[in-house]
Amino acid sequence: MSRSRNTADESRAGIARPRTDDLSRMMFEGRSWSGHERTCCYLNLGADSERARFANVSAASGLDFDDDGRAIVLCDWDDDGDIDLWTSNRNAPRLRLMRNESQAAGRHFLQMRLQGDGESCNRDAIGSRVEVHVSGSSAPLIKTLRAGESFLSQSSQLIHFGLGDASAVENVRVRWPNGKWQEFGALAPEARYLIVQGKDPSPLTLRAREDIALAATEIELPTSESAVRVPAVTRYPMPALRFRPVEGQAPPKQSLPAPGRWLLVNLWATWCGPCRAELAEFQKRAADLESAGIDLLALSVDGVATTGEGNPGAVARVLSETGYQMLAGHAEPATVAAIQQLDNYLTAAAAPIPVPTSILIDPNKLVAVLYKGRVPIDRIISDARRSELSLTDRITRAAALPGSRINHPAIRRTESAFSATWNFRQGKRFASAPQRALHFYSEALSQKNDFHAARIELGKTLAQLGNRVEAEEQISYVARVAPNSPNAFFELAMLSYQAGNIDEACAKLSGILEKFPKHAASQNNLAWLLATHPEPSKRDPERAVELAREAVFATKGEMPGYMDTLAVARASTGDFGAAVRVLVRAIEVADAAGQEETISTLREHLDLFKAGKPYLPNQ
Repeated sequence: MSRSRNTADESRAGIARPRTDDLSRMMFEGRSWSGHERTCCYLNLGADSERARFANVSAASGLDFDDDGRAIVLCDWDDDGDIDLWTSNRNAPRLRLMRNESQAAGRHFLQMRLQGDGESCNRDAIGSRVEVHVSGSSAPLIKTLRAGESFLSQSSQLIHFGLGDASAVENVRVRWPNGKWQEFGALAPEARYLIVQGKDPSPLTLRAREDIALAATEIELPTSESAVRVPAVTRYPMPALRFRPVEGQAPPKQSLPAPGRWLLVNLWATWCGPCRAELAEFQKRAADLESAGIDLLALSVDGVATTGEGNPGAVARVLSETGYQMLAGHAEPATVAAIQQLDNYLTAAAAPIPVPTSILIDPNKLVAVLYKGRVPIDRIISDARRSELSLTDRITRAAALPGSRINHPAIRRTESAFSATWNFRQGKRFASAPQRALHFYSEALSQKNDFHAARIELGKTLAQLGNRVEAEEQISYVARVAPNSPNAFFELAMLSYQAGNIDEACAKLSGILEKFPKHAASQNNLAWLLATHPEPSKRDPERAVELAREAVFATKGEMPGYMDTLAVARASTGDFGAAVRVLVRAIEVADAAGQEETISTLREHLDLFKAGKPYLPNQ
């Protein structure tokens, strides 16, 4: 606001946000998320070992696969008394069974399946603790029955105890989830038992090993292709196309793409062999592209990484040699940078785009497909024919492998929510480019009409573009349908402030605090206005200090903007010493969060207060 920001969205200076940002940065830099990292296996050496407690036996165990592993579960799959492993992977093979074929002589086991009574304990007996006392050991073997292990997985609920060379079980004790213990005495090893709460154990049959036939399947990996096709699931506005026409061609008379037409933008270089072949193919199939409603713009990137001028003579020579006669030009660095940014957000790879690279833009100026490498013309025509696909169809089209999808309302709702969230985040990312932000917020609402946060941001963006009437309509709608949330009411107060209606903004903020007395953003902004009101008679420094202190306390002193408001309020009462102390701390918090712009403002205020001067709007 004036210097009083809309602090409702100011990021906190805690630890979680920087760490999340670091993870996001690593993703967009193309960092591996366990891809091509071999699976590890560690052997427990026991508590009495003089060496390290665990030894890395990955290679010796045969488990060190180059899989992108996600989960591992344990079970006695073939009922032979030892533990087998199932692993799931993000890539092929999606499932892998490691069947335990060890033939260790003299090794014993005991297995049991627990069942609660269904009254004092759940029937699955989840949470039960089992103690097995074996001969020759003073310490029991202990296991707890859990529900859920590893990532989206569940090991067998059959509890397995490897007894080693202990040939006798002296006692088995179970503590059921209700806290009561039950003892079962000695049980014979090499057996499986059903243990029902309150009853004696009963043996279960183990199948013979030869009864189970399991054959490994051959893994067919997809063939590698020279081109990568990346369909845009969520609609993305086309990047700005800045280029200089090649010699002999006039600039386009209208914006691209032309009304009702598709546009294929192709980035190429004179030194690129596949680019030359693709240009020749484009010209050869010009009639097919024309009949499909597709125009073509071939942009040379020669010199973009250096001077930006390129070699016009070399470009003209290649176009002549390939016979290319459609629209062509020299790409400006900003155009290549915009397409690089598009690739970064569609693929999260953050790798330099290759040549040739092409983007297919629909008649609504939205990106349909990104192609990296030489792309077949028929593929482009086929993609352009699917112009009005639903979100579900776009997701199906984007799949790397053919197949059918589960058509269920819950899945469609999830898809819509995901798309709406992605568009909302993109809108926030383009806050400094309101026209683009407007597109993303509108898309988010087209997928999820009750997305109140997106509607509020849409209203704020409309106000940023000068359309205050529609902005107020959008935000007021949220206030009507979600009256128990203060956010929309707060933004309506901010619209009043931005329009210069300070008294109206104060009244609205006061109204919010009557209904939501702990709303920190309203406390902060009302405090600012009461401390800096243009009319001295309407200032209330003491009330401003009270509100600002509550806002800082509510946010645990983690928001430098709120601390700045408290300092301004303190200075308005003449307590410049307190104002300086608050700002010194605020600068430390902002510095820890890397908020350079905020630090600059805080330092300006600090110099003012050190000189014994309050902050006033006309300063």
